[in-house]
This record gives sequence, structure tokens and C-alpha cells, in this order.
Amino acid sequence: CINLANERLQQYFVENVLRFEQELYSREGLPWEGLPLPDAQPVFGTIGQVFRTLDEYSQNLLRGVGQPSDRAFCQRTVEEAAKDPARREVLRPLRLATGGRRSSFGAGVNEGFAIRHYAGQVDYSTKGWLDKNNDKLVADCEDLLCESSDDLVRSLGEDEEAPGGRGPQFRSVSKKYTKDLEALLVALGTCSMHYIRCFKPNGEQKPGRFNGQLVLDQIIQCGTVELVKIMHDGFPNRCRLDEISARFKELLPERFQRCGARTFIEAVMLAYDIPAGQWALGVSRLFLRAGQMQALDILRAEGRRPSVERLGELVRRLVRKRWVRAGHAVRLCA
Repeated sequence: CINLANERLQQYFVENVLRFEQELYSREGLPWEGLPLPDAQPVFGTIGQVFRTLDEYSQNLLRGVGQPSDRAFCQRTVEEAAKDPARREVLRPLRLATGGRRSSFGAGVNEGFAIRHYAGQVDYSTKGWLDKNNDKLVADCEDLLCESSDDLVRSLGEDEEAPGGRGPQFRSVSKKYTKDLEALLVALGTCSMHYIRCFKPNGEQKPGRFNGQLVLDQIIQCGTVELVKIMHDGFPNRCRLDEISARFKELLPERFQRCGARTFIEAVMLAYDIPAGQWALGVSRLFLRAGQMQALDILRAEGRRPSVERLGELVRRLVRKRWVRAGHAVRLCA
């Protein structure tokens, strides 16, 4: 379950940071070559099917239907995954050690499987899963809770019956965990998120040891490389056009302030010789490379104004640009 949560939270990070960043560039009309991003949907689907099969076997065990067992559950899970092209790449049988009887952590045939998560492959032992998946208390404890005079305590032991009155209600641990996880993601969606990425320095969990390969693997697997590339090749600082205009309108003469927001901001960038590759004008935002927003704020705080010669050059460039645009408009309408 904890690995499913890690998987969902990692995908949440990918969708809300990496994919959102690239989609923003596209909406704003900035030239950008998209980066391939990891997609965890096959893993979600695989784990979801494992949980559904587990619920079926756990219910049958509770009601005495058939001969459900941990081995039978594991065998069916592996066999069904092998028939599905997408799940086959995610869930596989355990690799048994020399002799073909046991895996590296002691599980035998039909006693576990391996799932390929974003952070690497994880081996699972399915011993005891059918019992652990049932959150129903023993009958005596249920009776005590249901007979309590306290409403809260009594609600913890609701004596529910299965549909049709066929024995006690099955309470799935996996289903409850999945439901709680979805509620967590919904709650996160209402927040302004900040991320802290943690890395394990070594696999022994001991101080003073740094395993470079282990840390590098984590950096690659968790999407940090893609994030750094987007921040390096993209524009990590951005501000709405009207906000930039309001902050820097005092830096240029009044005749520039009568210009539209895009023209005014372009004039600010050119007047203070901000390199062309360090900024880009989008549909509704000004995008800046790292450090350029700070440079502009310093200019504003110091009250620096561009030279008269530079302003004259800007006026001529803007007039020429307007004539070119007018010419294009006439040709399009002709």
C-alpha cells in the first residue's frame, strides 16, 4: 500500500509540476520541445487489479466459498498479468534463487511477485495477504462494540450484513486505503504545493556513508533530471504582463507608458539590454531565465533610467515594427 501511495504522489508531482510547466509554455506560445515524461498509469492499473483479485479471494475465504488460499491468489494474479501486454511489463513472477525453489528473500513458487515501480523493482511476499486484507474484527469484539452505550464506540463496530444476508460484511483494507489515498490527492489539489525532495544516502541507513550510484539512481527515477532540464532550458520566473507594467512604468518616459502592455514590456527589456535569450513574451506573461527577475528588481529599486540615445533607438524600432505589422495586415486583408 505504501508503494502505491508513493507511486500516486510521484505521478501527482509529474502532472502538477513537469507536465503543467510544459503545457504552460505551449499555451503562452513559447517555443518549446516537450520532454518525455513518465506515465505511471500502467502501474496504477496493475495494482488496482491486484487489489480487486485480493478482495475476491478474501471474501471467499471469509464466507467459505471454494478453496481460496494465498498461493491460489498469487498464481491467478501472475497468470492474469501475463495475459495483459500492459500489466505484463509491470508485474512478473519472482526470480527464484539457485535450485528454483526460493527467491532471494525466501518466498517460493506462487508465494509472491515483483512489481516495477518508478523507483525500481520491488519483490512482494503474498503470505497471509488474504487474512490481512480483512479489517473485520472477531465476532466477540464486534458484539462488545455494537452493545456500547457510546455512539462513537458503537459506530466502530457496526454489525453490518452482507447483501442478501449472507454472513458478515467484508471490510477490505486495500479498498479503504485506496479510498483514503484518493481523498488525500483531492485535498492536495486544493493546496498551494511546495515540494521537498529527499534522497537516501545509502542502503544501510547508517550515518557518514554516501553511495553515489544509489543517489544518482534516485535522482533519475524520481523525475529530478526532467525538472532540472525544464528549469535550465525554460523560464522559471514569470509574471503577468499587467503586473510587470505596473512595477516598471516609472522607469520609462510617459510616451512609452501609453503603449500597450506587450509593447511597453518589450521596451523595458530592450532599454535595459536584457539579453534576448534571457526573456520571452507570452500571451499573458513575461517569462525570465533564472536571475533576471532579480536583476530587474535591482534596476527598479535603484531608479536607473536608460540613456536618451537608447530611448531614441527604441522609438525608431517600435515605429518600424508597427509599420511592418500594418503591412502584414494589409496583405492578409487584400
